[in-house]
Amino acid sequence: MDAAEQAADWREYLAAMPPADRVWVIEADAGVAGFARTGPCADADAPEGAGEVHGLYVDPDRVGTGLGRRLFGHAVADLAGRHDAIVVWHFAGNNRAGRFYEAAGFPLDGARRRSGFGPEEVRRRGAR
Repeated sequence: MDAAEQAADWREYLAAMPPADRVWVIEADAGVAGFARTGPCADADAPEGAGEVHGLYVDPDRVGTGLGRRLFGHAVADLAGRHDAIVVWHFAGNNRAGRFYEAAGFPLDGARRRSGFGPEEVRRRGAR
């Protein structure tokens, strides 16, 4: 990935971000260690008023340090204040993500879809 291109993409995304969306950033050692994107859920079969964690990314060197749990917890708490249900999608073969979301109280809800990147994704739904 080209850093300048990624920075430009992020500037464009943040400038056009809908008001109901949020981007949460977590820092460690004076640098960005991860981020989460949240907002309304656009799934036609999701409960009305559902919110979604659209993405959760943590520096691979920081996985297992608790930063991801803190970041996800913060994102979910914000969504819970604005939405009646919360969902998150992840790649079907990503067992680490599956265990993470399961432990956070987000069991599979049976929905599956093909991601824009190609692999199949599964949806999880958490209790408020």
